[in-house]
Amino acid sequence: MMQRRTVLKLGTAAIGALALAQYEPSRRVWTGKGFGADLSVIFYENNNDTAQTFAAIEREVERLEDVFSLFRPASALSRLNRNGVMQNPPEELVELLQLSKLIWTATGGLFDPTVQTVWSAEGHALNPAMGFEQVEIGHDFIQLAEAGAALTLNGIAQGYASDRLARLLRRRGHAEHLINLGEFAAGDGPWRLAIENDDAQRVAHTDLENLGLATSSPGAMTRANGQAHIVHPFGKTPIWKTVTVEARSSAIADGFSTAVALMPKQQIDRLSLRSLGITTIWLEDQNGVVEKIT
Repeated sequence: MMQRRTVLKLGTAAIGALALAQYEPSRRVWTGKGFGADLSVIFYENNNDTAQTFAAIEREVERLEDVFSLFRPASALSRLNRNGVMQNPPEELVELLQLSKLIWTATGGLFDPTVQTVWSAEGHALNPAMGFEQVEIGHDFIQLAEAGAALTLNGIAQGYASDRLARLLRRRGHAEHLINLGEFAAGDGPWRLAIENDDAQRVAHTDLENLGLATSSPGAMTRANGQAHIVHPFGKTPIWKTVTVEARSSAIADGFSTAVALMPKQQIDRLSLRSLGITTIWLEDQNGVVEKIT
């Protein structure tokens, strides 16, 4: 069975960057790994600081993995899942769980980090998740109210990490940047990106500037039980072939692309996109028909 992080990497590899090949002497590209996925960061050198910026990126990725990785036993999230409670949690974990709560509320519970209990069970039935309403989140403590509950932030952590890297680059004076961790975070630009489905067919494109972009393709990979890698918290199956969300942050785009893949069109139409920080949604149905919602 594939690790969950690998599955998500394949599921979000359906976006490709265009118009990045033109040679510019000041352009710098860092490549590596983050959250089990390929990671690239493009920026422009301004003070001969490339080596220092590369090192800062590597430190930030390592630091965030120590908070969110399910494959590091000592990570904050792994310890929370193991113990059911955490005193004085890292501020990044609190911030991302609070954002997850907002997305959970806005999507009627379809974005639910407690689907980790479904992944952990590895059963062949589509069992419902335990419910995010049972998770207490505070700056001083986090508690999983039900015994056996566990969380995954794999449906949003890559987007959040992309946003954190974008902040780091801005602090270092690199306002013009593009971060690709499966989800994109773009600074000053614009950066032209192609949007592709899980069959590598281009369905749209966008010029991204100071926004995030994320794609979810439920059918890109299946779990050991044959079900889609995006888990419906109420035991149903995903609706859309491909969903891409453009939003004010990569974390928002990431979380909503995961949830919208499970949402019927009537529910999507009820979303207040502007107040949620969403600029555009692209939906591809199972017949390959693409609709753009703004």
